[in-house]
Amino acid sequence: MQRGGPLSTTLRQKLSSLAGPVAPSVSSNPATFSPTSMGPAKKRGILARWLMNSDEQPKNSANQAPLLGKGESANNGKEREWDAGEIDEEMQRIMNAVIFNGGLDFETRPMVIITAAALPNPSHVDYDVLLRHILSYLDLYVEADYCVVFLAAGGRYSPGWSWIWKAYRSLSRKYRKNLKKLYIVHSTGFSRMLFSLAGAIISPKFYAKIEYITTLSELATHVPLSQINVHPAVYSENLKYEREITIPASQQPATSVFGASLDEIMGRDGESGGVPRPVRDAIAYLRSYKDDRSTFMEEKGLFRRSPSSALLKQVQAAYDRGQVVDLSQYGDANLAAVLIKKFFRTLPQPIFPDSAFHIIRNCPNPDKEDTKDDAIFYIREKVIGELEGNKQILLNVVLHLLHDVASRALENLMDAYNLAIVFTPNLVSNDDAIRAVQMSMVVPPPTMR
Repeated sequence: MQRGGPLSTTLRQKLSSLAGPVAPSVSSNPATFSPTSMGPAKKRGILARWLMNSDEQPKNSANQAPLLGKGESANNGKEREWDAGEIDEEMQRIMNAVIFNGGLDFETRPMVIITAAALPNPSHVDYDVLLRHILSYLDLYVEADYCVVFLAAGGRYSPGWSWIWKAYRSLSRKYRKNLKKLYIVHSTGFSRMLFSLAGAIISPKFYAKIEYITTLSELATHVPLSQINVHPAVYSENLKYEREITIPASQQPATSVFGASLDEIMGRDGESGGVPRPVRDAIAYLRSYKDDRSTFMEEKGLFRRSPSSALLKQVQAAYDRGQVVDLSQYGDANLAAVLIKKFFRTLPQPIFPDSAFHIIRNCPNPDKEDTKDDAIFYIREKVIGELEGNKQILLNVVLHLLHDVASRALENLMDAYNLAIVFTPNLVSNDDAIRAVQMSMVVPPPTMR
C-alpha cells in the first residue's frame, strides 16, 4: 500500500505555504512605540510599559492597573508615544544577552551566538519587536560568510509555534545564503523537530548546514569556545553530559588564573595587565546597581555566605580557560564575593608570608586613641608598604571594596570586624596550622569585649 497519499500532500502544501513572504507585524518606524501599563512590575516592569504592543495586551484583571487599549487617550486625548531613546537601554540589555558577536571561528568567519536561556518573558516583551531587533543585528553579517551557534537549552520561556514560523519566514534568502554553519548545542526535542521540518520540507540546503552538538567540549572542537559568553543555564545543562569541559591544547591559555602567581598574571609591578580578571569582574559586579538602585554590596552576609559549589566550580573553570564571563547573568553577589576569596586562597605565595608575622604583630593598637595615628602610619608604611608592587595594587583595590562593604553594615550585617574574620585567613598561609591561625587572628574591638 502506498504511504503518504492525499493527507501527506496536504501537509506538505500547508507547511510549504508557511515559507512564503510575511509582512512585518510591528511598526516599520523604529522611532516610536505605544506602551501600555502592566500594573506593578514584578521585576522589569519597565519592559511591559515600553515594549508591549497595545493591541496584544491581556485583558484587565482585578489586581492589575487599567490597560491603555489601542487608540485610548493617554495624554490630553492623544495616544501617547514613547521615544525609542527611552527603551534603548532595556532593549539593549535584552539583546546583549540573547544575541551577540562571538568573534571569529577557525576559518575567520564571524560567529553569531544566540542563547535561548536569555529569552525574556513574553508577557513583558513583545516578541515581534524582539524579532525585528534580531534581524537588524543579523543584517550586520549577512553580506559575507558567517556562522551561528544556537545554545538551545536552559530557557525558562519559549515562543509559540506561530512566532517561530514567522521568524523563519522572515529569514529571507539573504540571511540563509551566506550562513555556512548552524551549530545547535544541547538541542531539545522541540528544536530538533523544528529544524528538521524546516530543512527537510522547506529548505533541504538549509538543513545540510545544521550540526547538532552534544557538549561544550565538542563545541570547542568546532569554534573557539573561549570567545563565547556561556549562560549559567547552559553550563547546568552541560553537566548532564560531562563533568568537566575540555578544550583543545591550541585554545588553552598560557597559564590558569586561579593558582597562578601574581608575577605571572600581573607582572611584578602590575605592568602585565593590572588587577586579575576574576577580582576585577567581581568588584565591578558588587559595585553595580540593582533595579531598586541599591548595590550588591548591601547583600546580607556578604563574604560570609557561600554560593552554589557547582556554579563556583563552573565559573572558576571558565576563567581558567580564558573564557568570557558575565557575572551579572548569575545574579549572585555571594558568588562574586567568594570568587575574590578563592583567588587569594589559591595564590601559590600568600599576600602575607610567614616572614611578615612579626611585622604584623608589632603594629600599634589601632583601637586606642593615642596610638591610632601611629597604627595607620605603620600599616601603610610597614605592613603594606613593604609588599611587592603587584601585591600592593591588588590589596589596595580589595581593601577599598571591603571598606565600602563595611560602611553598609546596617544593611549587610558585615562590619569591619566581621569582614576581617572571614577574609583574613585568605591573606596568610603557613604549613603550620597553629601558626596560620595566630597570623589571621582578629582581636575584637573594645565595644565587643
